[in-house]
Formats: sequence, structure tokens, C-alpha cells
Amino acid sequence: MNLLKAIASKLFNSTTTFLYLAFAIMIIGKIIFWYGHPLLTYPDQAAYLEMAELIASGKLPYLDFFEWNPPLIMYLNLIPLAFAKQLHVPVIAAFNYSVIALCAYSTLMSLHIASKYMSKQQLTVFLPFIFAAAYFNLNQTINIGEREHLFTVAYLPFLILRGLAWQGQKLSKFDAILSAFVAAVGMALKPQFAVSAALVELCFYYQCRTLKVFARPEIYTVAVVFMLYLAGLMLLPLSVWDFYFNQVVPLYINGLSYSGRALIYMLRHDPNFFLPFVHLLVTLPLALVFARFNLWIAPLGIFALSFLFHYIYGDQAWPYRFIPMTASLFMLDGLLIGMLVEKIFSRSNLSKFANLVMTFAILGIASYTTYSELISESANRAISTQPFDLANIGYQGDCLASDFDPLVFSILSLTKLDDSVIFIGNGIEPGFPAILQSGRKLGSRYLFCNLPFIDHCATKTHDQRWEKMAESAVENYGQDIIKNKPAVIYVQQRQLDELLERYHFFNRFMGAYELAGENIFYKVWTLNGRQSKSGVTGDPKQIVIDIMAKKTTIDDAVLESGYERSKIERWLYLARLALEHAVSKHTSDRQIEIDENINKLNDTVNQLKAENEQLKLDLQKK
Repeated sequence: MNLLKAIASKLFNSTTTFLYLAFAIMIIGKIIFWYGHPLLTYPDQAAYLEMAELIASGKLPYLDFFEWNPPLIMYLNLIPLAFAKQLHVPVIAAFNYSVIALCAYSTLMSLHIASKYMSKQQLTVFLPFIFAAAYFNLNQTINIGEREHLFTVAYLPFLILRGLAWQGQKLSKFDAILSAFVAAVGMALKPQFAVSAALVELCFYYQCRTLKVFARPEIYTVAVVFMLYLAGLMLLPLSVWDFYFNQVVPLYINGLSYSGRALIYMLRHDPNFFLPFVHLLVTLPLALVFARFNLWIAPLGIFALSFLFHYIYGDQAWPYRFIPMTASLFMLDGLLIGMLVEKIFSRSNLSKFANLVMTFAILGIASYTTYSELISESANRAISTQPFDLANIGYQGDCLASDFDPLVFSILSLTKLDDSVIFIGNGIEPGFPAILQSGRKLGSRYLFCNLPFIDHCATKTHDQRWEKMAESAVENYGQDIIKNKPAVIYVQQRQLDELLERYHFFNRFMGAYELAGENIFYKVWTLNGRQSKSGVTGDPKQIVIDIMAKKTTIDDAVLESGYERSKIERWLYLARLALEHAVSKHTSDRQIEIDENINKLNDTVNQLKAENEQLKLDLQKK
């Protein structure tokens, strides 16, 4: 037993190395994944990258392009934009790598703080906590880089450090200032983030009852970052803030209910939230039972509930809003597991082995999950579409065509690399990410159309200022079209085209454009005389007809339309079956008629046989 303890003692001194290795495997796995998806992004992330592009070209937020939200995220996206231009890679790829780099900092910094300042017993409890947080943060795909995701990632090391500070642990100024600086930037992304962080501090205070922990370097650092941010905002021209507070804010307050959801839908029927909500109902009560055994449990519970409130109060079924809630539940799960493992080993007088077992368990799980994800990714790529040549959008390399929004292929077929595009729709999608993915320029100051929100306000309040705002928005669109001459304009069907028609938009500003096509989602307007560069459309029926008529090939259709090869082949299979059925229908119909006649003859024969047997019986009786 003494020998085993001696071995365990030596191994403990090197377990931190294995933990760094485990987290490095997870991080490298994600780098490999995103390397294979250089243009995979989603609406919000693409929109903020486009805003960074506009700012880099000299545009001012709100005044020169329309947006609701505070500007910090737009300016932060100048960082991946600068890297993208320097390295000549797509800005989407630079952005995704930047987020993974932030996740790497968060994970490794958290491990550094925990292993440096915690006892062996406390570290054993915290290792599953850090692993759960790292796994959650690294495995965001649709929501990678959303502000809630960035805040969660940036805040993690600061949360651990502040808990240690409340326990009275002496901390280095460097660790305190670095973790606080990154966390403060995350808090500044939205006002409610700072509120949730403040609630966590109040929860720590309630448990520890001391004020001196508020007078520490990390708290001063947070205060300085917020003051610098406010000073930076004041450097923007007064005209920006005049427009923001007199037009953007009133429209946001009065018009956001246009896309509001009922509470029961948000909690029960939204598939994105239902499982996290169940997770909350299971994990939180269980964790709070053990809150007296761990200083971080109650603050994490308050943190989760605060973001549940933000989600409900926001009145929108947007999944990214509850990312911090779900992340805190993962952390609570990790803490509970760590506490359980530590308790089991301490009761067995094997506490020295607890850290060792936990370390190699994390290394094994990290290796297995990363390997499984890469194998799954390899299998998906094997059955996916052929690579899309990035030369079509001005870069080297390739990516999966399935990573694109389908609108991209319409844009590519109707435009050249230097052309601009406008999508007039009531949401960011599908205009973004499609315009950014296609490498084309935005042809208007509106990344999404605010007319439906203005119309909603006008209907609700009957205030004349909304009518003036609507006319101004229509006029702005018209001036943008005249100035930028976009090669193609997409107009959302039904509501948007009806709203624009109300202001005679098409007669006033679209004289140089012709209707090139439409589907159930939008109409496509192109400059007069502008023809599609490709014969392939996004209509499945037309794709099948063109392939069967030998106007295009399956390979070309895959690349140009963005549909999976297997899907197009399935359409062709079904189409050929339908043709064979149609061609042979007369034979099939004749066969049915023959079968019916045979059945009738058989019935007649059987009836005659029965009558014959009856006659025989009658003769025998006589």
C-alpha cells in the first residue's frame, strides 16, 4: 500500500501535464473540424462580421447601417477581419479560429488557476467542472461566436478566480488582471451580462459576508474596462447617438414584439429550449441540496436562473440566449460528479488516487470524444457533396458545398465577384450568411429590413412618426439601389413585397431591374440584361429535368445547387421510376383488364361445376 501511495504521489505531480494534454486534444480536434469548414457560419455571426467590414470601410454604426444592438461586438470583429486580410483567408474562417482560440485561453487559464491555487482535494472536485465547461464551449457549432457564447467562455476563468478570492486565497496580480480583463470585455457585450455577473458576486458575498474582497485588482480591472468602453462610445459622433436614441431605441422597444413568442411556446414547444429546460429542472434542485458543501454551487444556480429570466423577458425563442444557462448547468453537473468521486475515494482511504483517476478519466474521455467526432466528420464528408472551389469567391482551397446557405448558389450564378447584392427580408436569414459566404458586397445599409417592425409599431400605436420612418426606410433603399447598382435584389414574398408595393417602391426605384424568377420564399430581380452564368437552378424539378435532358451533369448540379449528391440521385431514381410507370401504364391497365376477365371466367367455371355436381346428385336420387 505504501508503494502504491508513493507512486500515486509522484504521478500527482505530473497529472497537470496529462490534463493540459487532454484539453489540447479537444482544442486541436476543433481546429481540425473548422479547418474543413472555412465558410460555415450562421446568420448573426455573419451579420456582425459584415458590420465589421462596413466599419473598416469608414462606415458608422446605426447611422450608415442599421442595427439594434450595442456596438462592441461589431468592433471586436475587426480582430478576425484584420487577421483574414493579413493572411488572405475568408473572414468566416478567421472568426471561427478566433473563437476557438478564446475557448483555448478559457480552458487552459481555468486549469492554470485551479491547479495553482487549489488543494489536491478541491482540484479533484473541480476537474470535471472545468472539463464540462470546456466540452460545452468547444462544441458550439450553430451558436459559435454568439455574444452569449463569447461571454460564457470569457467569464469562466474569472468565475473560478473570484470564488478563490472569496475563500481568502492569495492570488497573483497577473492572473487576476488577465482573467478580469477578458471577462470584462465579455460582460460589456450586453448590459444583462454585467447584471448576471453582479448577481454571482452578491451570492458569493451572502455566503462569505466580507466586503474587502470587492477591493481587489480584478474588480478594479473590470471597472477600468467598462470606463474605457464608455469613453470609446463617447468618441462616436453625436449624430450617431442622436439617431440611435431617437430612432433605433424607440423602434426596438415598440417593434420587437412583432417577432415575440408566447411563454408556453418558449418553455415547452420550442425544441431548442425544451431539453435545456428539463436539464434545469433536474440539475438545479439537486445541486442546491449540496450547496452548503461547495462555494460555487449557489452562484452557478443564480447565474443559470438569471439567464432563464433574460430568455423569458426577451420574449423571443432565440436559442443563443440561454447558452450561459445551459453552460452553468454543465458546470454544476461537473461539480456534482467531482464531489461524488472525491467522497467515494475519501471513504475508501484512497484519496491520493482520486486526482489520478479523475485526470486519466478526463484524458480518456477527451481522446475518445475527439476521435469519435473526427471519425463522424470524416464519414459525413465521404457521403457529402463534392468540394466547392473557393476560387469562385477569391480564395484558395475548397469547402463543402453543403456548408453554404442555398441562396449562395443563386447569388453566384447571377453575379460576379465585385458585384453587390441586396436581400430585403424581415430577418437576417437568408441574406446573411449567404451574401458573406458568396464573397459579394452588401448593396444597402440594411442587413435586414426594418419595415415590418415599423409597420407593426404603426398598427399598434397609430403614431404618424412611424409612417415617416417607413417612408424614410423606403427612400434609403431606393437611394442605395441607385448608388450601388446591385446586380441582384431578393425580395421576400408576401409581407415584404406587399409593404414595398404600398410605397410604390418597384415603380420608383426598380425601373432598371427585371423579375428573373421567384420561389415560395422570395422574388429575384436582376439588372436588365443580366443573365445567369449557370443553367442550374435551385428548383429540384428543374435540376432533374436538366440532368435527364443532358443539359448538365450530377456533379455540376451538386456544385451549383448545393444539394447533397445522394439527394439528387434519389430524385433521379424516383423520376425514372415515375417515367417507367407512365410509359408502361397502358400495358399495366390491359393486364388488370385481362386479370378481371380471367377471374370472371373462373367464377363461371366454378358455378358450372357446382351446377353439374348438383345435377349428378339429383339423378342419383331418382
